[in-house]
Amino acid sequence: MSRIWDAVAAAEPSREVIGRVRSDRGGVMPFIMLLMPVMIGMAGLAYDGGNLFAARREAQNVAAAAARDGADDIDVASLYAGNPVLAPSAPATAVGFAGNEGFAASARLISTTEVEVSVNRSVNVRLLSIVGVGPQTVSGTATASIKAGP
Repeated sequence: MSRIWDAVAAAEPSREVIGRVRSDRGGVMPFIMLLMPVMIGMAGLAYDGGNLFAARREAQNVAAAAARDGADDIDVASLYAGNPVLAPSAPATAVGFAGNEGFAASARLISTTEVEVSVNRSVNVRLLSIVGVGPQTVSGTATASIKAGP
């Protein structure tokens, strides 16, 4: 029976081992402190990156809609003459549409039947701003033309 008690006594941790274990307390904290910016950066890429992709898609959609709106501004006299061309105010019409949607825009006539619109807007990032990333600009460009026919 004494052998069993000797084995139990030998299996118990000594005070030296217990002291060493207690001195390791808080050893994970520096590791977590180093990983925290990395984790915030990864979460920021997921969250803010998704928002930036959505904003870029919205910018492209607004550019296309503004170009179509500008292409709808047809010179009435040329339409009745059978050779429709865009009115000189077509770029201003497109810029006005984009401005109503909250985008800064520029537009130009490429030809007498085609208008090109470029839009942009600044998007604030939330999580990535913690690690020093500032507002990002998203943009979109589209062209639209008029077609004669039924």
